[in-house]
Amino acid sequence: MEKYGEMHLVFANAGVGTGEAGNMWGYNMNDWEWGFRVNTWGLINTINAFMPKLMAQKQEAHFVVTGSGNGAYFMLPHTPIYTATKAAAQAITENLYFQLQQMNSKVKVNALFPGPHVVNTGIFNSERNRPEDLPTDPNKPDSGIHSVEDMRAIMAQFKMELQTTEPEEVAETALQGIRENKFWIAPMTDKIRTAIQERTDNMLNGVNPTPPNVI
Repeated sequence: MEKYGEMHLVFANAGVGTGEAGNMWGYNMNDWEWGFRVNTWGLINTINAFMPKLMAQKQEAHFVVTGSGNGAYFMLPHTPIYTATKAAAQAITENLYFQLQQMNSKVKVNALFPGPHVVNTGIFNSERNRPEDLPTDPNKPDSGIHSVEDMRAIMAQFKMELQTTEPEEVAETALQGIRENKFWIAPMTDKIRTAIQERTDNMLNGVNPTPPNVI
């Protein structure tokens, strides 16, 4: 702000994977705290830090939140901490959108879902950024996935091919969605669409949920 005077694009892009494995009642509370501190409170803190400035400008601007289909669209049972934090983040994002819409604000909110495939980043190695005050449990089960290549190797064992999306593709998708003023900036595969439809149908028809098949 001191250098440029104004801002028109704010990206709330906080996200870590806590590497949870096994049943959730066995998770260390530090993992829950870390996940919510970054994935959910990171968004809240970004809103509190930047929204007053964006509103005071009285100019067109975009507040872009990086979410995840895992939590916003469906629940992947092997990552309950990440799922819960991103479900909360999506609820916050949509409420922010509605509040600004009711005010007829010039500040727009966009929900960015990187993809449509697994994005080739270091999120599976989030331990490198774990805060010292929330140390990992030395007896914690190993998820076996610490990189995209780990996931690719595991899937190859089951004769499955992992498709990935590069960060540069996500950036292009985000900018295009902002230009078109889309709330949902969310490229999808047929599997993702099917999973969303099945979850919606289950809710409308009172059918018990089933785990999604999206990879």
